[in-house]
Amino acid sequence: MSDNERDDLEDPLTRWLNSQPQADSQLPTQRRRGLRFAFYGRMSTVEHQDRVTYRHWQRDCASELVAAHGVIVAEYFDVGCSRRRGWRQRPQAAALLAALDDPDRGFDAIVVGEYERAFSANQLQHLAPVLEHRDVQLWLPETDGARRPPQPSPPGADHDAGRPVET
Repeated sequence: MSDNERDDLEDPLTRWLNSQPQADSQLPTQRRRGLRFAFYGRMSTVEHQDRVTYRHWQRDCASELVAAHGVIVAEYFDVGCSRRRGWRQRPQAAALLAALDDPDRGFDAIVVGEYERAFSANQLQHLAPVLEHRDVQLWLPETDGARRPPQPSPPGADHDAGRPVET
């Protein structure tokens, strides 16, 4: 156990946060059916951020998002990794990608607590085809649920017609 982990366990706020039920654990049994989600979260700097607090608020955001649609059954949380690092260069994100190839992976979709914690630049554009090929949905709070892949334009349509207008 590292010094940071030991300090976290001795901190009263951390003990209290760890004793609180997750948002998804408070759901009635009948609402817990549906999709099985893998949660992905990340924090970059151990020195300037509290790992327990960051994990909890990202997990709670994700749990609230999927509450009426299923339950989080797996968790992948990177600590000390910049979002500029690709998913294959982050230990937990890489483990999540590796799990995609397992037919018995135990989850149907991935939910992130905050887009900015999970992606940088064009990382989502590279990840989306990987998920679509494996029939795994990606849920984001910023899209209020499952991310919808761009739809192909009908023949003869203006190429930019389906893109949102930038303001």
